[in-house]
Amino acid sequence: MNLSAQLKLIQISLVLGIILYLSNVILGYNVSLLTANISTQDFFNIPPVWKLSSYLVSTLIFVFGYATFYRAIPGQGAQKGLQYGFWIWIIGWLPAMLMVIANVALPIEMILAWLIKSLAMNIIFGLLTGWMYRPAKTT
Repeated sequence: MNLSAQLKLIQISLVLGIILYLSNVILGYNVSLLTANISTQDFFNIPPVWKLSSYLVSTLIFVFGYATFYRAIPGQGAQKGLQYGFWIWIIGWLPAMLMVIANVALPIEMILAWLIKSLAMNIIFGLLTGWMYRPAKTT
């Protein structure tokens, strides 16, 4: 992979990380309504700098994973991204949330909100990644 292809992946990751951060700021109010009656709500408050850096790292991993499995995903463009986002949710988020349901005493409404939000974000990120990413030409 040449330098320009690597820089393109980093640019896509930065754009997706900023979108994730802004969408969580906007949607955070809706989820906070579900957690308003939990007595340990301060436990869920994370400083914005840590949120932004964790979002940038997670989107970087998402985009590099897409680039790695690009040839194995059927379809073209945004359709590839849609499939990738859905499968990442099925393989990564769904089992994790099932473990949370089984082992953590949290309201089921909050866990379902996390599941739905993660599905929407993975689908949107997959679509955007598939739309923006073009593999480097090999010579």
